[in-house]
Amino acid sequence: MSKVKCYSVRLESMISVSEKCYKATAFDGSTALIPKSQVFGQDYDVQKSEAWWVSAWILGQKDIQYSTKKVSFFDKDRAEFTPETGVEIERHVPEEKQPLEVEPIAELIKEEKVVKGYYLKWEEVRISINRFGKLATRNRQHIRTYEGIESKSPKGFVELDEEQFTVAKLREGEMIEPYTSPNFEALPA
Repeated sequence: MSKVKCYSVRLESMISVSEKCYKATAFDGSTALIPKSQVFGQDYDVQKSEAWWVSAWILGQKDIQYSTKKVSFFDKDRAEFTPETGVEIERHVPEEKQPLEVEPIAELIKEEKVVKGYYLKWEEVRISINRFGKLATRNRQHIRTYEGIESKSPKGFVELDEEQFTVAKLREGEMIEPYTSPNFEALPA
């Protein structure tokens, strides 16, 4: 009793075109005519698409997409396919690795500097554009403060000392003229 090596081939469609031939279409669009004698039935383990057991040697001769991960050996002189026909099925199962518990190296840990300061954020506002009070939507800069680690500071961040930061906190949300820098030397009047 001889065995035939077969691969489980996922196909978009497997259409019988004659009494001796199937037309197999893979998901990449490649097609091949496969003799019915080289198709050993459907692989019912596959859930999301159709898969068929096709002999390895015919797949090597055809230009169709297939994987060699799932292999089975079938009796060559079988009368009819049954799911129990395959004697052994090999599945590629990657070995499971456990994560390693590693202590960080103290010399490589970066000390993060805590900074205080401000940045300017563009926001839409409605402003009067003429003496009659006509309103229009314009982008204007608003003062926003930031206190945290230096690597997470926002774009355009400017570091301030403690006294200037206190003044900036009081002026947070204040609208300033476009492309100007606020002065945090004195408390606002």
